[in-house]
Amino acid sequence: MGWFLVTVALPVLAPMISLICMKAFPLAIPSAQLGLVNLIKDGQLCWAAIGFCTSALYEIAAPCPPGAGVAANAQGYLHGILTFILVLASLFAACGAVLPHTVGYALGVRRHGRYKVLMMSIGITLLSAGLYSLIHLGAFAPDIWR
Repeated sequence: MGWFLVTVALPVLAPMISLICMKAFPLAIPSAQLGLVNLIKDGQLCWAAIGFCTSALYEIAAPCPPGAGVAANAQGYLHGILTFILVLASLFAACGAVLPHTVGYALGVRRHGRYKVLMMSIGITLLSAGLYSLIHLGAFAPDIWR
């Protein structure tokens, strides 16, 4: 449980914790901009997904528990999937940092369409955290499926 809290939950919850700390100080930023959705709506949650993917790739190369390696026939697939997710998360995180959406939305865009980037970043982060957890816990170990 400690591993999960430190390596999965903390990177996702750290921006929210810092937001609570920022609200305690008298800042020149309007409190409407310090909302939780404003913090992650432009894909910033994908920064945590990048960390999960790189940790999972490292864990495949050098497993932390000695017996929890990844089966040889699954390594190539996992490398490909994790690299694809890593590139996708990097694009979302970079585009959200370079092209933040601060102005109002176009008239033809429905309300749920405004948060497509947020929903995609949540999905990417959950997928990468899930794969990282499965790899770390040995779900793809050579002897697990016997």
